[in-house]
Amino acid sequence: MKQIQFILVTLLSYYLINPLINVEHDELYTIAEAVERNNYEIREWHIYGRKPIGEFNTKKEFYQVVTKVKRNYENYSWEFNEDPDHHIKVVGTYTDKEGQFSHRIILTAVINGKYQVEIANEVKGEKWSPKNVKEVLTDINYPPDQTTSFYIIKGEITKSNILNEELFGKARILMDDLSATKIESVADDHFVSVSGLTDKWDNKLTMKDNKEMNLQIALRFNPTDNKINLTLGAPIITTEY
Repeated sequence: MKQIQFILVTLLSYYLINPLINVEHDELYTIAEAVERNNYEIREWHIYGRKPIGEFNTKKEFYQVVTKVKRNYENYSWEFNEDPDHHIKVVGTYTDKEGQFSHRIILTAVINGKYQVEIANEVKGEKWSPKNVKEVLTDINYPPDQTTSFYIIKGEITKSNILNEELFGKARILMDDLSATKIESVADDHFVSVSGLTDKWDNKLTMKDNKEMNLQIALRFNPTDNKINLTLGAPIITTEY
């Protein structure tokens, strides 16, 4: 529960400073290089980006936007969810035939007299290489102009009988590799999470105590298979870990 509370408090209390997105996704490649340098095997990569579309007067206008987006993604499966008093959410999903990557498009209209509309793109894949990632993003026509983007790399390494202090040590090694300064940390049984600040990219989050961060490292040891599961996020982890 501690790590979940940490994510919720941080996400609810931050705002982005200088939200300029590098269209080449340098954050993703930089954290992946650090993970591989430290002998973790990458199991999954993840990109989540979003941007506002605008304000609309009617539901009909919102669905005109939806129709326009759907025309560009005809091979996607679409789901619709409406809460007439609060929001409308439309989700398009595509998974490649080999099951190595998936793409979700999420259109959300928050209803408050008018319709405040945002579009989000979520891509995750299993096969890691910079070339493969670029090919995937090209194939799905991933939009380069996201207002906000989050990047995640998941990996693992085999290690037996490790203590929390050793997990903190491994987190510190990764922090040093990325030239990051520790901001705060949390720990539980066989689990540690460390947030930090690096100057390797410009995007930063401001936390509830006005501290800035743009890197989060989570390490969990599983004694049943003697593996350390690593999740590394820039500027923060937005998935379960």
